[in-house]
Amino acid sequence: MRAALFFLPIGWGEIRLATGWPVWTVFVTAIVAGLLVMALYVRETRVVQGPLAWILPGIRGTTVSLAILMLASPVWHRSWVVGSPTRVVFAVDRSASMASTDTLASPGSELTADRDARPSRLDRAADRLLGSATRTGWVEALSETHRVDVMAFSAGPPELVLRSNEDTPWRGSAQQDMVGGSSDEPSNNASEASADWRKATGEGTDLGSPIQAASQRSRSSEPPDESPDSDASARSVLVLITDGQDTQPKSQCLALAQGLRDEGWQIHTLGMGSTVEPPDVAILQVDTPERVANDGRLAGTLRVKHTAMQDRSLLVRIRRGDETVWSSNLLVADGDESTVPFDFPVESISRSIASEIRGVDQDTVVLPLRAEVLLDPKSVNEASSTSQTTQFSDSFDFRVAAASRDRRLLILDGSSRWETRYLRNLFQRDPAWSVNTVLFGPGTDETVLVRGDSEGKLPENREVWSEYDAVILGEIPPDQWTEEDMGHLRDFVRQGGGLIFLDGRYGRLASLSQQPMATPLESDLAQQVGMQDLLPVRYAEGFSASNGDTWKAVTQVSPTEMGRTHPVMRVGASDSGDTSLWSALPSPQRTPLVESMPDAETWAESILPSGASIPWLVTRLYGSGRVFYIATDQTWRWRYKVESRLHGRFWNQLLTAAMQPPYAVADQFVAIGTDQVDYETGQQVTIRARLLPRDGLAALAINTPSGASSTSPTTLLPTVDAVLIRDEAVVATVPMNLDDANRRTYVAQTAALPAGAYRVRIRASGYDAAAMRASTPFWIQPPRRGERNRVALNEPLLQRIAATGEGTFVHESSAEDLLELLKPVSNGRIMQADLAIWQSWWWFGLLLLLLAIEWCLRKKAGLL
Repeated sequence: MRAALFFLPIGWGEIRLATGWPVWTVFVTAIVAGLLVMALYVRETRVVQGPLAWILPGIRGTTVSLAILMLASPVWHRSWVVGSPTRVVFAVDRSASMASTDTLASPGSELTADRDARPSRLDRAADRLLGSATRTGWVEALSETHRVDVMAFSAGPPELVLRSNEDTPWRGSAQQDMVGGSSDEPSNNASEASADWRKATGEGTDLGSPIQAASQRSRSSEPPDESPDSDASARSVLVLITDGQDTQPKSQCLALAQGLRDEGWQIHTLGMGSTVEPPDVAILQVDTPERVANDGRLAGTLRVKHTAMQDRSLLVRIRRGDETVWSSNLLVADGDESTVPFDFPVESISRSIASEIRGVDQDTVVLPLRAEVLLDPKSVNEASSTSQTTQFSDSFDFRVAAASRDRRLLILDGSSRWETRYLRNLFQRDPAWSVNTVLFGPGTDETVLVRGDSEGKLPENREVWSEYDAVILGEIPPDQWTEEDMGHLRDFVRQGGGLIFLDGRYGRLASLSQQPMATPLESDLAQQVGMQDLLPVRYAEGFSASNGDTWKAVTQVSPTEMGRTHPVMRVGASDSGDTSLWSALPSPQRTPLVESMPDAETWAESILPSGASIPWLVTRLYGSGRVFYIATDQTWRWRYKVESRLHGRFWNQLLTAAMQPPYAVADQFVAIGTDQVDYETGQQVTIRARLLPRDGLAALAINTPSGASSTSPTTLLPTVDAVLIRDEAVVATVPMNLDDANRRTYVAQTAALPAGAYRVRIRASGYDAAAMRASTPFWIQPPRRGERNRVALNEPLLQRIAATGEGTFVHESSAEDLLELLKPVSNGRIMQADLAIWQSWWWFGLLLLLLAIEWCLRKKAGLL
């Protein structure tokens, strides 16, 4: 092992220690020994006058230091370039799929569960680059004629792990991206490369990341030698060593490869692994509602992968701890995936979890569950059943919130439309919902709107309005909707309620949006107009129910690019990016001519016969609440032949998006909730809290400084912090901002948190921390990128990347062919030479000269 003493630019060389001793140890030893000798020598020169008193000790100390450095075997290493060597960058995939060993069972035989029979793909790639006991590595084979770099990549920025014969470092932004901002230089010697990159632990694969890093390096370094007139063999070369399983949803690897080719690079690909999927089972996805009634049933589906498992029986189950709450046997007939429905009661589970926490009121109990799939032990040989079920198994942790309080929904409409009927029936049958339907106007049982706090009546004050979680507002008669009603609706949404406008053929919403108010609400600065400030859309000028020019025929409804990313638009079991199901849904007959407000988001559009589009589903934030606008009342037609499967899914997801999550837990002082239970790493957690004084504002005045005003609630409200706890230790304290002084609500957002299980508690000034016992859990976990869903070699993609980069695709079985392609592409040679300084005559002569000078000066000083 060699250690560099100091560096000089290439052409000058560098000083190295051939012994491999630590540089700092050698230097410290030499300096300490020299100073010690000088200290001893000073006692002898104490009687000497003049400069010789310190020159003599200095000469002796320098001689001893040089002698110690000579024992460390310094070598002067020189490296110079002849011609123009080509740079070759090997990019090695270290994602989890590269841990596969490609051990397959022969046809008709038992499954081969010993996955350690062969080295992994990553091990085979590393051995090919760095060499082994029986084979010379590619880095060493190319080091004399090429500049060689090795970097490892997975889902994030690549890491530069080895640099050979370097004169121009990977500097600038590319260097920081590749090594994570570290200042540590990668080794110049293959044997010194870190072993961490040889662990296939990456959670995903981004084939574009090494291509982009090479491009950044090309732009941040000196201008390349290549020019249109130069020899093509002098271009830089990137070699991707991977199985080609790119897990990026919208991979840009082909576009990046084309850009790198235009910058003068050539891209080769080395495919690792078998093109046949190995035997494997996995839980790919759990599709289940986020909330369920604590006395209801949890229904959903499991997407199960089972490659090379034909005629095998799989055991699929859901567990809570060591208890199995649901199980089913799946007999694999054909195909690689199956969807398994599940349905089981959650009352006993929620009751058991709730009993573990005492002293608080729980509106929501989090049910931690685990879905598992494994080979049914009964379907394999008894002697090998344990190893079989262990090797071929997978699990998926998920959580569901079991609510003990029904969500309250208010449906307002001016006619008994089919849409209103089906929505009322849909949520009335759901035990998690309590529905109040108010129909009034001509053609209904109540021609005149009745206000009150009972069922069938419009809430008459803000307190009753605040008891609801969401409102579906249809085409109510404008002549019966008052300014006071409008004010209550605004306050309801502003304080966090969810509102969905359901448009239709009568044009009454347009009339309400254009109806002027007699007096402004809560402001004397401007005159408000109807409910236009709430609506996320604006109607066309001159819009009316009778004006045919303001209504358009529709061919289909399609999600927008923005809408595809939201769970609301997942009306089927497919991913959000799949719009094929939307094109098959019955489209509305016509749609009003509207346009989105500037601060609104359009999640779906009505496609017209001409190809133009009009907003169909639009949303915007209003205060702490969210408002949706749907341009049709005909989603009930989605029930054709499938009942409420699509219609019910859409409306449940829409209401979930519109409402704020409820407070999960409360004690006598505070209620706490988070907007979700499960988060992915990198996401921010929204924490909400509400102070619950038992004796009005008097409870808030505890420890209030004397002289503080007692007339303003805001002055009495304490400062509140959210305390995050992980593994029984406080990991962060997040200050909470006052959201609504009258409701005494607070809100805060955390920074991105590392993966783990957390609990959040509230700390408020003036309150005893021990008395505020309420806490609610949430989980941070890495996203499931589907890295192990498919592990077979994606040969077509690698062939396309190589073709785009004007390179060649080679399978690992013919890897030596790639090496033969790389050898002749270089026009130069890197020459190296080592001079053993410690063996040179001039180093020894310098020591003798110093000793001779010392002897002469000692004689002159009379010390001999």
